[in-house]
Amino acid sequence: MNKLQRPPIGLVLLLSSVGLMAGCLGESGVKPGLDSGASPAATLTLADLRAVPGVDAEVPLSGDAREKAIKAYRDFLQDYPTTTEYQEIRRRLADLLVESAWTDDSSGLTDRTTPDSRSADERYSEAITIYEQLLAIRPQNPATAELLYQLAKAHEGQGRPLRAIEILQRLIGQYPTANTRLYADAQFRFGELLFGEQDFVRAEAAYGAVVKLGEGVAVYEQGLNKLGWSLLRQERYDEALEPFFTLLDRKIPPNSDPQRLFSERSKADREQIDDLFRAVSLCFSSLAGIDAVADFFERRGSRPYELEVYRHLADHYQRKGLSTDAAATWLALARHRPLDSDAPRHYLKAIRLYRREGSQQSVLITRAEFVERYGLEREFWRRHEPSSFPEVITQLQTSLVELAGDSHRQALKTGSVEAFEMAEQRYRRYLTGFGSTAGSAVDSELAVEMNFQLAELLYQRGVYSRAVTEYQRVAYERGNSDRGSEAGRSALKAYAQQLKLLEGEAQTLWFERFTESQLRFVRTWPEHRDAVAVFSRAGSELLDRGRLVEVAEATETLLQQQGVPVMLRQVAWTLLARARFQQQDYPGAEHGYRQALGLAAADDVRRTALREVMALAVYRQAEAARDEGDQPRAAELFLRAAADGGSESSVHPRAQYDGATSLLVLERWDPAIRVLQQFRDDHPGLPLQQQVLPKLAFAYDRGGRRIEAADAWFELGRGQRPAVERRQALLRAAELYQQLDRIEQAQAALERYVGDFPKPVAEAVAVRRKLADLAHSSDDEPGRKHWLMEIIRTDRFGGDDSTAPVAAQASLSLAEEQVSAFERIRLTEPLQQQLTKKLQAMKRALKALEAVTDYGVGGTTTAATYRIAGMYHELGDELLNSERPRGLNDEELAQYELLLEEQAAPFEEQAISYYQTNVSRISGGQYDAWIEQSLKRLAELWPARYAKEERSETTVEALD
Repeated sequence: MNKLQRPPIGLVLLLSSVGLMAGCLGESGVKPGLDSGASPAATLTLADLRAVPGVDAEVPLSGDAREKAIKAYRDFLQDYPTTTEYQEIRRRLADLLVESAWTDDSSGLTDRTTPDSRSADERYSEAITIYEQLLAIRPQNPATAELLYQLAKAHEGQGRPLRAIEILQRLIGQYPTANTRLYADAQFRFGELLFGEQDFVRAEAAYGAVVKLGEGVAVYEQGLNKLGWSLLRQERYDEALEPFFTLLDRKIPPNSDPQRLFSERSKADREQIDDLFRAVSLCFSSLAGIDAVADFFERRGSRPYELEVYRHLADHYQRKGLSTDAAATWLALARHRPLDSDAPRHYLKAIRLYRREGSQQSVLITRAEFVERYGLEREFWRRHEPSSFPEVITQLQTSLVELAGDSHRQALKTGSVEAFEMAEQRYRRYLTGFGSTAGSAVDSELAVEMNFQLAELLYQRGVYSRAVTEYQRVAYERGNSDRGSEAGRSALKAYAQQLKLLEGEAQTLWFERFTESQLRFVRTWPEHRDAVAVFSRAGSELLDRGRLVEVAEATETLLQQQGVPVMLRQVAWTLLARARFQQQDYPGAEHGYRQALGLAAADDVRRTALREVMALAVYRQAEAARDEGDQPRAAELFLRAAADGGSESSVHPRAQYDGATSLLVLERWDPAIRVLQQFRDDHPGLPLQQQVLPKLAFAYDRGGRRIEAADAWFELGRGQRPAVERRQALLRAAELYQQLDRIEQAQAALERYVGDFPKPVAEAVAVRRKLADLAHSSDDEPGRKHWLMEIIRTDRFGGDDSTAPVAAQASLSLAEEQVSAFERIRLTEPLQQQLTKKLQAMKRALKALEAVTDYGVGGTTTAATYRIAGMYHELGDELLNSERPRGLNDEELAQYELLLEEQAAPFEEQAISYYQTNVSRISGGQYDAWIEQSLKRLAELWPARYAKEERSETTVEALD
């Protein structure tokens, strides 16, 4: 069945109509009959009907009781069709039928059948029939108005609103003053039907008529409500507000507490009030929204429910999807009463709505206002306990975070001082309110992050000193956090930047703080990836400034700390070793470096450097031992330094060399030789090699290893060294080679000498003498002759008094060869030919010997004189003893011998003369073997003078 929709007020009117029927008796207690011509026999009355179980015309019925009454009335009418109460009972039955059908209709049970199998529509039809029959019997009866009202209601229930409207128009037109209550009900019902037909203008008039009747009518408030709705549906929003607010003023009187009042009202009443607020919201939203609300209350005065108007308007906007308008309404509500407990929550709603709309700029603006109004330092929190507003506190935190972040980004983008200051202010406001919270871990982490971002902002702004403060607060005052180590590291960067801006004492002071911060960072986060680099730099800077004690203390503290990574421990040992080294505590330095080296992996690139400095520490100990005269320990330490550093270290060659030197001092030849040999192999290109070879040659020589010594001296003599060293080396090499009977090598050494060192001439001549002797000893006569001639040449073209004796001796040696040649010629047949040869040989020999005497050197001059005398003597003897020609007779032979004696005599005289010349040198203080031999020869040749022994002494004396 098609039914018009009715507002909830319909149920109220239904109950009113039922009450009306229950009280339809007149003042006498008996309802006037509608038919005065009833049969006298029918004497049964309503009073008799009340005796029927469950039937009482004075009591409103419902449910099963109503159905029993309907059945009882039907049974009664069937059994007593002629009773005087017949028409009245029919009317009562019709009222119950309408009530029953209306109730089912209102409950949505239009298809339900009653125990007598009649549907709601059938009941409406039955009731309509009864009402129309009753109206036909007495159209002007006093009860006609009520019958018309019920008839209209039945038609409305049956889905014929236009018919119901006609009937109500008749009722209103014919009986305007018959019954105020009924008139009001009829007007309201009339308005409802017109409203249902969307005839809002006429509905407005009907509802207006109800309202004009005043507060005394039962449907006054319903009339106000529907009057407002009729105006609203005509889009006369400002006019519609009048009845709505009149009704709200009745529901929520002045000076009342809306919240408490709502809690005390029934559910239906609360729903009705909510409907009113929704209607008001529709009006304001169609006007100027929150501006219209503000204007209305400014013109009409404040109301206790004013905030509810804003709240419902915001809800209305939200239901309509108008998030921006809803947000603006919530903000207006909060601004209107900023200290109310719900005020900050309204900001939260606005923020959510703006975010939903994607209006990030509005979100930021609203959050900024929210933070300014409800920061923890504001008046609101002096009236309210923060713990009662967890969602507000959370939003306050979130807003500060996002606002600070936005200002931070703007500052970086624009470089604006104002933006930097705003970002800093917001960070600090957060930290002031939440930075020391002992609440959740999330709060703490957020506080850490905000503090860190504040530090970053200050760093990016170039305010490094303040950045340091905030970084260190995050790192060391806010407990362990993911940002802690990063903040500690960033603090060091800020320190470094600040130091660049300072000079003098200020810089020194900041350096002290910087160093302490570096050390603190490493102690706190030893496993940080930068801990090694930071500690190394801090320690190095302290070392550069001579702060050795502080370095030692810092490293020892770290080394005693548990959980320090291996690499960091290695750096600590290294720094400690460096400090000890600068303190000249070389054993301590060695220990530190050795510990650091022990912590280095096999492929650690720092191993080489560590070995280097460790070797240097050992080397310094060796130097100290050497300076103290402890050569054995010095040698041991030098060699350990070389081994520790390795052959590639810069310490190795010096340590090897000094170790070998100490061994030489200790006359430990073989160990010294091994070290020096190793040095030559390990470091062939070093300048120090110039010093190694002499030491090696010396060690070979003193150690009895003559072959190696000779080779070493010879190598030394050939090298690029000072001339003095080379000459000595070549001479010693030649000497050793000669001792070893290695004549050729000796000759090579001496030849190298004369080739490289023509001066000093005396030494060069002496070496040539040795070469001549070596050639002679090896039967190398051409060689011997060559070097003798070289001696003579050298003396002739550059000699001096020191070379003359050698040259004279060389000349004598050459002359001896001529003498020997002379002596080898025998005077045999043919005598003349042989004599010629011998004389020629003698001439050459005399010339050579005379050249010897020209030097005027005593020993060689006497030898040459002796040789000359000897040749003369030999020639004379040779002539006397020469082979006689064959075929001479005795006389001829005698004459021949006489001739030979005559020829030989001058030669003997010459011999005596030369011998005498030698002997005569005795008076000059000269006496040698050659003079002595000359005396002996004179004794043989001139015995009368020189052979008498008794005169020898006299002769000598005479000579003296």
